[in-house]
Amino acid sequence: EPGAEQKVAEHAEEQEHDDGGLVPLALMGTERPITQVKFNSDGDILFTASKANHISAWFTDGGRWIGNYLGHRGVIWSFDVNRATTLMVSGSGDSSIIFWDVMTGRVLAQWHYETIVRVVAFSYGDQSLLVIADRQGDVPSMIYVYDVPAMDQIPAERPEARIALIHESDAKITRAVWGFLNEDIVTGLEDGTIFVWNLKNREITHRIPAHSKAISCIAVGKNGTGFLTTSHDGFAHLWDMQTYEKLRSYDTGIPLNTGDVLLDSEHILVGGGQEASQVTTSATSVDKFRIRILHAVYEELLGTLKGHFGPVNTLCLSPDGSRLASGSEDGMVRLLHLNKAFFTLTKEKKRRPAPAAAVPAPAAPASTTPAPSTSAAPTPAPSATPSTTPAPGQHVAADPAKAAARKERKKAAKAAAAAAKVSASSETPAAAAPAPAEASA
Repeated sequence: EPGAEQKVAEHAEEQEHDDGGLVPLALMGTERPITQVKFNSDGDILFTASKANHISAWFTDGGRWIGNYLGHRGVIWSFDVNRATTLMVSGSGDSSIIFWDVMTGRVLAQWHYETIVRVVAFSYGDQSLLVIADRQGDVPSMIYVYDVPAMDQIPAERPEARIALIHESDAKITRAVWGFLNEDIVTGLEDGTIFVWNLKNREITHRIPAHSKAISCIAVGKNGTGFLTTSHDGFAHLWDMQTYEKLRSYDTGIPLNTGDVLLDSEHILVGGGQEASQVTTSATSVDKFRIRILHAVYEELLGTLKGHFGPVNTLCLSPDGSRLASGSEDGMVRLLHLNKAFFTLTKEKKRRPAPAAAVPAPAAPASTTPAPSTSAAPTPAPSATPSTTPAPGQHVAADPAKAAARKERKKAAKAAAAAAKVSASSETPAAAAPAPAEASA
Protein backbone atom coordinates (compact mmCIF):
# COMPACT_ATOMS: atom_id res chain seq x y z
CA GLU A 1 0.00 0.00 0.00
CA PRO A 2 1.43 3.42 -0.89
CA GLY A 3 2.63 5.27 2.19
CA ALA A 4 2.25 2.26 4.49
CA GLU A 5 5.93 2.21 5.40
CA GLN A 6 5.85 5.89 6.33
CA LYS A 7 2.76 5.38 8.51
CA VAL A 8 4.39 2.51 10.36
CA ALA A 9 7.54 4.58 10.93
CA GLU A 10 5.56 7.61 12.17
CA HIS A 11 3.55 5.42 14.53
CA ALA A 12 6.72 3.89 15.92
CA GLU A 13 8.29 7.30 16.47
CA GLU A 14 5.31 8.37 18.56
CA GLN A 15 5.85 5.53 21.01
CA GLU A 16 8.16 5.84 23.99
CA HIS A 17 11.45 4.01 23.58
CA ASP A 18 14.19 3.24 26.07
CA ASP A 19 16.35 1.33 23.61
CA GLY A 20 18.67 4.08 22.42
CA GLY A 21 16.29 5.57 19.86
CA LEU A 22 15.97 2.39 17.78
CA VAL A 23 12.73 2.52 15.77
CA PRO A 24 11.67 -0.91 14.48
CA LEU A 25 9.64 -1.96 11.48
CA ALA A 26 6.69 -4.21 12.26
CA LEU A 27 6.25 -6.98 9.68
CA MET A 28 2.86 -8.70 9.88
CA GLY A 29 2.76 -11.59 7.42
CA THR A 30 0.71 -13.97 9.57
CA GLU A 31 -1.21 -14.20 12.83
CA ARG A 32 0.37 -17.54 13.72
CA PRO A 33 3.41 -17.81 16.03
CA ILE A 34 6.78 -17.19 14.35
CA THR A 35 9.15 -20.19 14.37
CA GLN A 36 12.29 -18.82 12.65
CA VAL A 37 13.75 -15.68 11.11
CA LYS A 38 16.90 -15.61 9.01
CA PHE A 39 18.82 -13.14 6.83
CA ASN A 40 20.49 -14.07 3.60
CA SER A 41 24.28 -13.77 3.36
CA ASP A 42 24.10 -10.20 2.02
CA GLY A 43 21.63 -9.07 4.68
CA ASP A 44 19.28 -7.42 2.18
CA ILE A 45 16.51 -10.06 2.38
CA LEU A 46 14.81 -11.41 5.49
CA PHE A 47 13.02 -14.77 5.49
CA THR A 48 10.40 -15.61 8.14
CA ALA A 49 8.62 -18.87 8.91
CA SER A 50 5.68 -19.53 11.20
CA LYS A 51 3.23 -22.18 12.28
CA ALA A 52 1.37 -21.35 9.12
CA ASN A 53 2.29 -23.34 6.03
CA HIS A 54 4.39 -20.76 4.20
CA ILE A 55 7.67 -18.82 4.31
CA SER A 56 7.67 -15.06 3.71
CA ALA A 57 10.41 -12.91 2.19
CA TRP A 58 10.98 -9.20 2.96
CA PHE A 59 13.38 -6.49 1.85
CA THR A 60 15.32 -5.31 4.89
CA ASP A 61 15.48 -1.73 3.56
CA GLY A 62 11.99 -0.46 4.32
CA GLY A 63 10.54 -3.84 5.26
CA ARG A 64 8.66 -4.28 1.98
CA TRP A 65 7.03 -7.68 1.49
CA ILE A 66 8.35 -9.67 -1.49
CA GLY A 67 6.17 -12.78 -1.42
CA ASN A 68 5.39 -16.16 0.11
CA TYR A 69 6.74 -19.64 -0.61
CA LEU A 70 3.73 -21.99 -0.72
CA GLY A 71 3.97 -25.77 -0.78
CA HIS A 72 3.97 -27.22 2.74
CA ARG A 73 0.84 -28.45 4.49
CA GLY A 74 2.04 -28.16 8.07
CA VAL A 75 4.11 -26.13 10.51
CA ILE A 76 7.49 -25.06 9.13
CA TRP A 77 9.96 -25.80 11.90
CA SER A 78 13.23 -25.03 10.12
CA PHE A 79 14.66 -23.61 6.90
CA ASP A 80 18.01 -22.50 5.50
CA VAL A 81 19.28 -20.50 2.51
CA ASN A 82 22.55 -21.06 0.68
CA ARG A 83 25.20 -18.36 0.49
CA ALA A 84 24.33 -17.34 -3.07
CA THR A 85 20.64 -16.87 -2.10
CA THR A 86 19.55 -19.10 -4.96
CA LEU A 87 18.48 -22.28 -3.14
CA MET A 88 16.38 -22.64 0.00
CA VAL A 89 15.37 -25.79 1.88
CA SER A 90 12.65 -26.09 4.51
CA GLY A 91 11.52 -28.83 6.92
CA SER A 92 7.94 -29.14 8.06
CA GLY A 93 5.50 -30.92 10.31
CA ASP A 94 4.05 -32.57 7.22
CA SER A 95 7.11 -34.92 7.32
CA SER A 96 8.78 -33.50 4.24
CA ILE A 97 11.46 -31.09 3.08
CA ILE A 98 11.12 -28.83 0.04
CA PHE A 99 13.84 -27.33 -2.14
CA TRP A 100 12.92 -23.87 -3.40
CA ASP A 101 14.15 -21.60 -6.16
CA VAL A 102 14.59 -18.43 -4.14
CA MET A 103 14.19 -16.04 -7.09
CA THR A 104 10.99 -17.53 -8.51
CA GLY A 105 9.48 -19.32 -5.52
CA ARG A 106 9.18 -22.52 -7.55
CA VAL A 107 9.27 -25.92 -5.81
CA LEU A 108 12.26 -27.84 -7.21
CA ALA A 109 11.72 -31.07 -5.27
CA GLN A 110 9.94 -32.44 -2.21
CA TRP A 111 11.39 -35.32 -0.17
CA HIS A 112 9.15 -37.24 2.24
CA TYR A 113 10.08 -38.84 5.56
CA GLU A 114 8.41 -41.11 8.09
CA THR A 115 8.24 -38.49 10.87
CA ILE A 116 8.28 -34.74 11.44
CA VAL A 117 11.35 -32.94 10.12
CA ARG A 118 12.77 -30.83 12.96
CA VAL A 119 16.04 -29.40 11.55
CA VAL A 120 17.45 -28.62 8.09
CA ALA A 121 20.79 -26.83 7.59
CA PHE A 122 23.34 -26.32 4.83
CA SER A 123 26.97 -26.92 5.76
CA TYR A 124 29.65 -24.24 5.51
CA GLY A 125 30.28 -24.06 1.77
CA ASP A 126 26.81 -25.44 0.91
CA GLN A 127 28.18 -28.82 -0.13
CA SER A 128 26.18 -30.91 2.35
CA LEU A 129 22.68 -30.83 3.84
CA LEU A 130 21.74 -31.86 7.38
CA VAL A 131 18.24 -33.22 8.01
CA ILE A 132 16.98 -34.39 11.43
CA ALA A 133 13.68 -36.25 11.79
CA ASP A 134 11.86 -36.73 15.10
CA ARG A 135 11.24 -39.98 16.88
CA GLN A 136 7.66 -41.17 16.63
CA GLY A 137 6.39 -44.49 17.95
CA ASP A 138 8.68 -47.29 16.84
CA VAL A 139 10.46 -45.04 14.32
CA PRO A 140 13.70 -43.70 15.88
CA SER A 141 15.01 -40.19 15.47
CA MET A 142 17.38 -40.03 12.50
CA ILE A 143 20.25 -37.73 11.48
CA TYR A 144 20.80 -37.59 7.72
CA VAL A 145 23.61 -35.95 5.74
CA TYR A 146 23.17 -35.54 1.97
CA ASP A 147 25.34 -34.19 -0.81
CA VAL A 148 23.76 -31.08 -2.32
CA PRO A 149 23.44 -31.38 -6.11
CA ALA A 150 23.05 -28.54 -8.59
CA MET A 151 19.65 -26.88 -8.66
CA ASP A 152 18.69 -28.48 -11.97
CA GLN A 153 19.80 -31.94 -10.80
CA ILE A 154 17.90 -32.28 -7.50
CA PRO A 155 16.07 -35.65 -7.64
CA ALA A 156 12.30 -35.62 -7.23
CA GLU A 157 12.42 -38.56 -4.78
CA ARG A 158 14.51 -38.76 -1.62
CA PRO A 159 17.87 -40.42 -2.40
CA GLU A 160 19.94 -42.53 -0.06
CA ALA A 161 21.77 -40.42 2.51
CA ARG A 162 25.55 -40.27 2.51
CA ILE A 163 25.48 -40.58 6.31
CA ALA A 164 22.57 -41.88 8.41
CA LEU A 165 22.87 -41.92 12.21
CA ILE A 166 20.31 -43.27 14.67
CA HIS A 167 19.64 -41.09 17.69
CA GLU A 168 18.85 -43.69 20.36
CA SER A 169 18.37 -41.36 23.32
CA ASP A 170 14.87 -41.00 24.75
CA ALA A 171 15.33 -37.21 24.75
CA LYS A 172 14.25 -35.58 21.51
CA ILE A 173 16.62 -33.41 19.46
CA THR A 174 15.37 -29.82 19.56
CA ARG A 175 18.19 -27.95 17.76
CA ALA A 176 21.30 -28.80 15.73
CA VAL A 177 24.10 -26.98 13.90
CA TRP A 178 27.22 -27.87 11.95
CA GLY A 179 30.43 -28.03 13.97
CA PHE A 180 33.91 -26.77 13.27
CA LEU A 181 35.02 -27.34 9.63
CA ASN A 182 31.90 -29.48 9.02
CA GLU A 183 33.57 -32.33 10.95
CA ASP A 184 30.91 -32.54 13.68
CA ILE A 185 27.18 -32.14 14.23
CA VAL A 186 26.20 -30.39 17.48
CA THR A 187 22.74 -31.34 18.72
CA GLY A 188 20.76 -29.99 21.66
CA LEU A 189 18.26 -32.24 23.44
CA GLU A 190 15.05 -31.62 25.33
CA ASP A 191 16.69 -32.78 28.59
CA GLY A 192 19.37 -30.04 28.34
CA THR A 193 22.21 -32.27 27.08
CA ILE A 194 24.52 -31.48 24.15
CA PHE A 195 25.61 -34.37 21.91
CA VAL A 196 28.54 -33.87 19.53
CA TRP A 197 28.54 -36.33 16.64
CA ASN A 198 31.77 -36.93 14.72
CA LEU A 199 30.88 -37.61 11.08
CA LYS A 200 34.14 -39.38 10.28
CA ASN A 201 33.81 -41.95 13.05
CA ARG A 202 30.01 -41.76 13.07
CA GLU A 203 29.82 -41.74 16.84
CA ILE A 204 29.12 -39.40 19.75
CA THR A 205 32.37 -37.86 21.01
CA HIS A 206 30.95 -35.47 23.65
CA ARG A 207 27.98 -35.73 26.02
CA ILE A 208 27.71 -32.41 27.82
CA PRO A 209 25.10 -31.74 30.56
CA ALA A 210 24.67 -28.12 29.53
CA HIS A 211 21.27 -27.16 30.93
CA SER A 212 18.68 -28.43 33.38
CA LYS A 213 15.80 -28.00 30.91
CA ALA A 214 15.28 -28.25 27.16
CA ILE A 215 17.77 -26.49 24.88
CA SER A 216 15.74 -24.01 22.86
CA CYS A 217 18.41 -22.54 20.57
CA ILE A 218 21.96 -23.10 19.30
CA ALA A 219 23.42 -20.05 17.56
CA VAL A 220 26.87 -20.03 15.98
CA GLY A 221 28.89 -16.80 16.13
CA LYS A 222 29.48 -14.99 12.87
CA ASN A 223 33.19 -15.81 12.96
CA GLY A 224 32.53 -19.50 13.63
CA THR A 225 34.74 -19.76 16.74
CA GLY A 226 31.99 -20.13 19.31
CA PHE A 227 28.31 -20.90 19.73
CA LEU A 228 25.57 -19.92 22.15
CA THR A 229 22.97 -22.18 23.73
CA THR A 230 19.77 -20.98 25.41
CA SER A 231 17.36 -22.98 27.51
CA HIS A 232 14.06 -22.83 29.34
CA ASP A 233 16.05 -22.93 32.59
CA GLY A 234 16.82 -19.22 32.15
CA PHE A 235 20.52 -19.63 31.33
CA ALA A 236 22.53 -18.96 28.20
CA HIS A 237 26.01 -20.44 27.79
CA LEU A 238 28.82 -19.50 25.42
CA TRP A 239 30.94 -22.43 24.17
CA ASP A 240 34.18 -22.87 22.30
CA MET A 241 33.46 -24.43 18.90
CA GLN A 242 36.65 -26.52 18.76
CA THR A 243 37.07 -27.76 22.35
CA TYR A 244 33.40 -27.56 23.42
CA GLU A 245 34.40 -25.96 26.70
CA LYS A 246 32.02 -23.54 28.38
CA LEU A 247 33.45 -20.01 28.25
CA ARG A 248 30.74 -17.85 29.82
CA SER A 249 27.37 -18.26 31.50
CA TYR A 250 24.51 -15.74 31.58
CA ASP A 251 21.65 -15.95 34.09
CA THR A 252 18.54 -14.05 32.96
CA GLY A 253 15.94 -15.40 35.35
CA ILE A 254 13.35 -16.00 32.60
CA PRO A 255 12.77 -18.96 30.24
CA LEU A 256 14.80 -18.39 27.08
CA ASN A 257 13.61 -19.45 23.64
CA THR A 258 16.27 -17.94 21.39
CA GLY A 259 19.53 -16.04 21.20
CA ASP A 260 22.33 -14.86 18.97
CA VAL A 261 25.92 -13.78 19.48
CA LEU A 262 28.00 -10.98 17.97
CA LEU A 263 31.48 -11.63 19.31
CA ASP A 264 33.15 -8.82 17.36
CA SER A 265 31.27 -6.18 19.37
CA GLU A 266 30.97 -8.39 22.50
CA HIS A 267 27.16 -8.52 22.39
CA ILE A 268 24.90 -11.40 23.41
CA LEU A 269 21.20 -11.10 22.60
CA VAL A 270 18.61 -13.41 24.15
CA GLY A 271 14.82 -13.48 24.16
CA GLY A 272 11.97 -15.51 25.55
CA GLY A 273 9.92 -14.65 28.61
CA GLN A 274 7.76 -17.74 28.70
CA GLU A 275 7.60 -21.22 27.27
CA ALA A 276 5.24 -21.44 24.32
CA SER A 277 3.33 -24.30 25.96
CA GLN A 278 2.43 -22.05 28.91
CA VAL A 279 1.19 -18.99 27.03
CA THR A 280 -2.51 -19.84 27.47
CA THR A 281 -2.23 -21.36 30.95
CA SER A 282 -0.31 -18.75 32.96
CA ALA A 283 0.05 -14.98 33.17
CA THR A 284 3.27 -13.04 33.02
CA SER A 285 4.49 -9.45 32.76
CA VAL A 286 5.06 -7.90 29.35
CA ASP A 287 8.51 -6.81 30.57
CA LYS A 288 9.62 -10.43 30.36
CA PHE A 289 9.12 -10.30 26.60
CA ARG A 290 11.92 -7.76 26.16
CA ILE A 291 15.05 -8.78 24.26
CA ARG A 292 18.03 -8.59 26.60
CA ILE A 293 21.44 -7.30 25.51
CA LEU A 294 24.27 -8.84 27.53
CA HIS A 295 27.99 -8.19 27.66
CA ALA A 296 29.73 -11.25 26.24
CA VAL A 297 32.77 -10.95 28.53
CA TYR A 298 31.53 -9.41 31.77
CA GLU A 299 28.17 -11.29 31.74
CA GLU A 300 26.31 -8.08 32.61
CA LEU A 301 23.01 -6.71 31.32
CA LEU A 302 23.58 -3.73 29.02
CA GLY A 303 20.00 -2.94 28.05
CA THR A 304 16.68 -4.24 26.75
CA LEU A 305 14.59 -3.88 23.60
CA LYS A 306 10.84 -3.82 24.04
CA GLY A 307 7.94 -4.14 21.63
CA HIS A 308 6.72 -7.74 21.59
CA PHE A 309 3.52 -8.67 23.39
CA GLY A 310 4.24 -12.40 23.50
CA PRO A 311 7.21 -14.68 24.11
CA VAL A 312 10.08 -14.08 21.69
CA ASN A 313 10.48 -17.39 19.83
CA THR A 314 13.32 -16.51 17.50
CA LEU A 315 15.81 -13.73 16.76
CA CYS A 316 18.68 -13.31 14.36
CA LEU A 317 21.41 -10.78 13.60
CA SER A 318 22.35 -10.01 10.01
CA PRO A 319 25.79 -11.27 8.90
CA ASP A 320 27.31 -7.78 9.23
CA GLY A 321 25.60 -7.20 12.59
CA SER A 322 23.80 -4.04 11.45
CA ARG A 323 20.24 -5.42 11.66
CA LEU A 324 18.24 -7.44 14.15
CA ALA A 325 15.08 -9.41 13.40
CA SER A 326 12.88 -11.05 16.03
CA GLY A 327 9.66 -13.03 15.89
CA SER A 328 7.26 -13.83 18.69
CA GLU A 329 4.26 -15.90 19.67
CA ASP A 330 1.94 -13.02 18.70
CA GLY A 331 2.85 -13.44 15.02
CA MET A 332 4.78 -10.16 14.77
CA VAL A 333 8.25 -9.82 13.25
CA ARG A 334 10.23 -6.75 14.30
CA LEU A 335 13.11 -5.53 12.17
CA LEU A 336 15.59 -3.07 13.70
CA HIS A 337 18.38 -1.19 11.99
CA LEU A 338 20.95 -0.95 14.76
CA ASN A 339 22.43 2.52 15.19
CA LYS A 340 25.62 3.77 16.79
CA ALA A 341 23.98 3.91 20.23
CA PHE A 342 23.59 0.13 20.21
CA PHE A 343 27.23 -0.56 19.46
CA THR A 344 28.48 1.96 22.01
CA LEU A 345 26.66 0.15 24.85
CA THR A 346 29.68 -2.06 25.45
CA LYS A 347 32.18 0.83 25.31
CA GLU A 348 30.10 2.91 27.70
CA LYS A 349 29.98 -0.01 30.10
CA LYS A 350 33.76 -0.17 30.11
CA ARG A 351 34.22 3.60 30.55
CA ARG A 352 31.46 4.04 33.12
CA PRO A 353 32.98 5.51 36.31
CA ALA A 354 32.31 4.02 39.72
CA PRO A 355 29.49 5.61 41.77
CA ALA A 356 30.52 8.63 43.85
CA ALA A 357 29.55 6.90 47.09
CA ALA A 358 32.09 4.21 46.45
CA VAL A 359 34.97 6.70 46.21
CA PRO A 360 36.36 7.69 49.66
CA ALA A 361 36.16 11.44 50.22
CA PRO A 362 39.44 13.26 50.94
CA ALA A 363 39.99 14.50 54.50
CA ALA A 364 39.02 18.14 55.02
CA PRO A 365 41.60 20.68 56.31
CA ALA A 366 41.48 21.33 60.05
CA SER A 367 40.73 25.05 59.53
CA THR A 368 37.49 24.31 57.72
CA THR A 369 36.06 22.11 60.49
CA PRO A 370 35.06 24.23 63.52
CA ALA A 371 35.02 22.46 66.91
CA PRO A 372 31.55 22.52 68.49
CA SER A 373 31.26 24.50 71.76
CA THR A 374 30.02 22.48 74.72
CA SER A 375 30.29 25.20 77.46
CA ALA A 376 27.54 27.46 76.15
CA ALA A 377 24.45 27.09 74.01
CA PRO A 378 25.07 28.02 70.35
CA THR A 379 23.76 31.43 69.44
CA PRO A 380 21.06 31.72 66.81
CA ALA A 381 22.57 34.84 65.32
CA PRO A 382 23.84 34.26 61.75
CA SER A 383 26.90 36.37 62.36
CA ALA A 384 28.00 34.17 65.28
CA THR A 385 27.95 30.99 63.18
CA PRO A 386 31.34 30.09 61.71
CA SER A 387 31.40 29.70 57.93
CA THR A 388 31.72 26.10 56.79
CA THR A 389 31.37 26.72 53.05
CA PRO A 390 34.34 25.16 51.25
CA ALA A 391 36.40 27.10 48.81
CA PRO A 392 35.61 26.67 45.09
CA GLY A 393 36.79 23.24 43.89
CA GLN A 394 37.34 22.05 47.48
CA HIS A 395 35.59 18.85 48.65
CA VAL A 396 34.85 18.55 52.38
CA ALA A 397 34.39 15.11 53.93
CA ALA A 398 31.33 14.33 56.06
CA ASP A 399 32.17 14.74 59.78
CA PRO A 400 29.83 13.23 62.42
CA ALA A 401 30.81 15.82 65.06
CA LYS A 402 30.20 18.63 62.61
CA ALA A 403 26.82 17.21 61.65
CA ALA A 404 25.83 16.96 65.31
CA ALA A 405 26.88 20.56 65.94
CA ARG A 406 24.90 21.74 62.92
CA LYS A 407 21.85 19.88 64.20
CA GLU A 408 22.20 21.54 67.65
CA ARG A 409 22.48 24.98 66.02
CA LYS A 410 19.32 24.42 64.02
CA LYS A 411 17.50 23.23 67.13
CA ALA A 412 18.71 26.27 69.14
CA ALA A 413 17.72 28.61 66.32
CA LYS A 414 14.18 27.22 66.26
CA ALA A 415 13.95 27.60 70.07
CA ALA A 416 15.24 31.20 69.97
CA ALA A 417 12.80 32.08 67.20
CA ALA A 418 9.91 30.68 69.19
CA ALA A 419 11.02 32.57 72.31
CA ALA A 420 11.33 35.82 70.37
CA LYS A 421 7.83 35.36 68.97
CA VAL A 422 6.36 34.85 72.45
CA SER A 423 8.29 37.87 73.81
CA ALA A 424 7.07 40.10 70.99
CA SER A 425 3.43 39.14 71.56
CA SER A 426 3.70 39.89 75.33
CA GLU A 427 5.30 43.32 74.84
CA THR A 428 2.82 44.63 72.24
CA PRO A 429 0.20 46.12 74.75
CA ALA A 430 2.89 47.95 76.77
CA ALA A 431 4.24 49.57 73.68
CA ALA A 432 1.07 51.72 73.34
CA ALA A 433 1.66 53.51 76.71
CA PRO A 434 4.24 56.35 76.92
CA ALA A 435 7.52 55.15 78.32
CA PRO A 436 8.90 56.68 81.58
CA ALA A 437 11.67 59.20 81.25
CA GLU A 438 14.03 57.04 83.22
CA ALA A 439 13.45 54.14 80.91
CA SER A 440 14.02 56.26 77.81
CA ALA A 441 17.09 57.82 79.36
